[in-house]
Parts: sequence; structure tokens; C-alpha cells
Amino acid sequence: HANWGLTAFFALLSKPIHKKKIILTERSSQLIGMKNGFIKKLLNYTYTNVDKLVVISNYAKNEIISNYGNLKPIIITNGVEPIKTLNKDNRLKFKAKLGMPLNSKVVLFVGRLTSIKCVDSLLKSFADLKGKNYLIIIGDGEDYGKLNTLASNLGVKDKVIFTGNVKHEDVYSYMGVSDVFVLPSLMETGGNVLLEALASGLPIISTKVGWAEDLVKEGYNGFIVRKNNLNDLKNRLGLLLNNNTLLSKFKNNSVNLAKTKLITWKQCAKLYEKEYKALLE
Repeated sequence: HANWGLTAFFALLSKPIHKKKIILTERSSQLIGMKNGFIKKLLNYTYTNVDKLVVISNYAKNEIISNYGNLKPIIITNGVEPIKTLNKDNRLKFKAKLGMPLNSKVVLFVGRLTSIKCVDSLLKSFADLKGKNYLIIIGDGEDYGKLNTLASNLGVKDKVIFTGNVKHEDVYSYMGVSDVFVLPSLMETGGNVLLEALASGLPIISTKVGWAEDLVKEGYNGFIVRKNNLNDLKNRLGLLLNNNTLLSKFKNNSVNLAKTKLITWKQCAKLYEKEYKALLE
């Protein structure tokens, strides 16, 4: 079982020796969208000849078929365990610890701070918003310093919290004090943070990448915005942050949607087990 196309390619080359079935779960958005002609030929051979091709989202399925042609991948999404959200008292205590007013609204981003994540677009959109709003940016990467400088230049340094890397379990505390989760990426095959945001009952604003199409029901629990479109992002953020009734409705809708859209890791394992058994018959 390979989790990267090029690993599966080498498994195929050695298949006459090991004579084993090969299942590939392609998790790389870069390989799915590959434009380099030589590497694309290797991947096309791989995707066509593995015994079972799996992708993790509808977005990835559509992208891999669009880029490589007549493939028949199946979808097995990642699992996410139920997340215990903060109660009101702990939420207020954590807000106070972060130095935010108790009645402030909080926008959250979690991910690598690289250009493909477009966190600069989020900062620019956030800077145009009015009201007691705060932005928490969790993660590290080559754009960390550049984004800190941008926050200062935009005049919102005192309203943006850069945490750097934090323990995975601590991310849930930040989700617990947040009101909206934003993923402005240019490319994702899935985006585990989307699963976790929905499991935490957060409204989601995302570009059309990864699990966004599967987890965001437009105008119900979030919005899909155009990539690198500052006005789209600013308008949708403003719509939610300035309307408590709509924000509360979207939060409840995310809680309800999580019950039908998400699976646990145990359920994920069962789906793979089914595929293993089918290949061995």
C-alpha cells in the first residue's frame, strides 16, 4: 500500500519479483496536478497500472481524472475522531489568556505558512474588516517572517496572533475559541484541518480545494470563495462576523453536518480492509 504515486511506481517496477497486489492512495496535490511531462508520464503509467487507485476527496478525484484521463479512482476520506469542544467558561478563560476581549470574534487559520496557502490574502482581507475581530494563525514555514511583516504594514499586528507550531491536541483549544475557520489555499488534496474544523462545529470559508466541496454547504455552514480573491474573502468574513444570528446558525449547521459527513479512523480502516479483501479474492 503506497501513499505517494512515485512510491507506487517503484513498487510496480519490482512487481515481477514480489508479485503482490498494489493499492495506491494518492495524497499529493502536486502529483495529482503535475504538469512536468516526464514525471506525468511516469505517474500516468502508475495510476493506470496499480490494482486499486484511491483518492481522498471528490476534488482530488475530479483533478486526477482531468489531468490524467480515463481513470477510475475510488474515494476513501481520512478519519477524524470526535472533538470535545471547550465549554463557555474554558472558552472565556482561553480568550483571556490570549489577551483578546471576551466579546471579540475570532478567525482561525491552521497550516504551513507557504505561498500556496495564500495566508497573505487572508491577512489583507482581515485588515479591511471592522469590529473587535482577531485572527489566529497556527503554523510555521518559509513565509512566517514575511507574514508577520505584512501584518505590521497593514496595521493589524495587535489583532493577529502568530502561534508558530503547536501540539496537535492544542489546536483544538484554539478551534474552541474561534468563530470561523478559513482555508484560502491554492491547492489541497484534502486538508485534515477542514475535517477538524467541521468536527469542532466551526463555519468554514474555503477556496475550492480538497474536502471543501464535500464539507462546505454553500450558505448553510460556510462559503466557497474564489482563489486569491480578496473581495470574496472579505465579504464572506464580514457577513459572518457582523451577523451573530447567521454565525450561530452556521455553527449549528456545521455540528449537524459533521454527524453525516465525517468518519472515524476506525471506519476509515474498515473501508480499506474491504478493498484489501477484494484484491485478495
